[in-house]
Amino acid sequence: MEIIDILDKLKGKLINLVVIIATATVVYNLYQYQNKQLAQLKKDQVTETKKLTLLENMKANQAELDSYKKLLTQVPENSIINTLSNFAKSENVQVESFKPEEQKRGSDYTEVSFNLRVTAKNYHDLAKFISKIENYSQVFIIGQADINTNDSEGKGVKANLRLSNIAYPENVNAKK
Repeated sequence: MEIIDILDKLKGKLINLVVIIATATVVYNLYQYQNKQLAQLKKDQVTETKKLTLLENMKANQAELDSYKKLLTQVPENSIINTLSNFAKSENVQVESFKPEEQKRGSDYTEVSFNLRVTAKNYHDLAKFISKIENYSQVFIIGQADINTNDSEGKGVKANLRLSNIAYPENVNAKK
């Protein structure tokens, strides 16, 4: 009987001990589960931060690309002739001929080229004329320049220039 009496006295404490152990086990498992979730959230945060950085870089690159696209517009031929004539007059250069070439269409651009024959009194005037072309707000590329003295006495300079205007396809004929 003594054992039964002891068990009756300890019965309440034994139940409390089992409940405490069960509760501690549940709490520990919840703690482990939440730690795993927290670790996964931290990994996801790093991944999302990298994605955000890439997206911001892409946005900046797209803005830069758009600015280049706006810069690369096709200039109408009559505007080119007028502009070059004005440059020539201001720098004492005479335009002898202006010969357009056939347009070259690439997948990402259209190139309009033309040959320009000019004469000038000296190299300095010719250089100022070429500098104006290169610094013009529209993009012109001087692909070839053959420069020689104009006559046997060495007075004057003649030049054959090959100029190109590069345009992004969306901007072809945009200014006509």
